[in-house]
Amino acid sequence: MNASNYRLGAGGTLEVVLPCQDYAGSLIAEESRARFECFRRHATTVITMPYRNPSDQAYLAAGQAMVDRCDHLFAVWDGRPARGIGGTADIVTYARARGRPVTVLWVDGVVRV
Repeated sequence: MNASNYRLGAGGTLEVVLPCQDYAGSLIAEESRARFECFRRHATTVITMPYRNPSDQAYLAAGQAMVDRCDHLFAVWDGRPARGIGGTADIVTYARARGRPVTVLWVDGVVRV
């Protein structure tokens, strides 16, 4: 994996917001862990929520922290309700309530599994 693929061409920086201390351990696929580690290594800032393990509350806190740090939220979302607390629908609602512009991205033909 080439880390330069993840650099922002417009001179931006990459910030990572983690829902918990053991987030990497929750990633099952080796490819997912490798991609995550690459992002984390190249981030200028890594923020970890005060949770030891993944949970709905940890994901909600991470999503809210991300919105609080952004100027515009780009959400990969199918428009459906969250399947648990802290899902994409909750974060989009939080962003809109705080007056953040939200752009929803969803590829035609992709379905939630």
